[in-house]
Amino acid sequence: SPYEIDPGYIGSQTVMSHVILALAMLCLLLTVAFLIPAAPVRKQRSTKVNICFSFALLLATFFFLLQNILVKPDDSGPIILRSDACVAYAAIQHYLWLVAFAWMVVEGVVMYLSLVQVFVDHISNYMLKFNLICW
Repeated sequence: SPYEIDPGYIGSQTVMSHVILALAMLCLLLTVAFLIPAAPVRKQRSTKVNICFSFALLLATFFFLLQNILVKPDDSGPIILRSDACVAYAAIQHYLWLVAFAWMVVEGVVMYLSLVQVFVDHISNYMLKFNLICW
């Protein structure tokens, strides 16, 4: 059919996706690895939120990369398509991406509080509240 995708194109897109996502995971790991030991920087609210966001994005990306190993189109992987395990894996993956997007919203709120509302930016127990909202 004229609408079929060339298998070579699919293969090259898969390789490019894996390489780019692996590079993104490496950069996220480096971000967390550099921010956690720096105590003066780590005490800032934006840095704490950035560490949590990076960790959530790292988990979501890892599960996305793991998908090609666990779920195969020909049902040869450990997770069979249209099974309860497949539904659970998809739900976990969607949840992790939702958490990453929620941390993006929190970063936007923190940025708004620090740039627009300069003097009214105190939130008591803010990390506990942010974690409850996002996770």
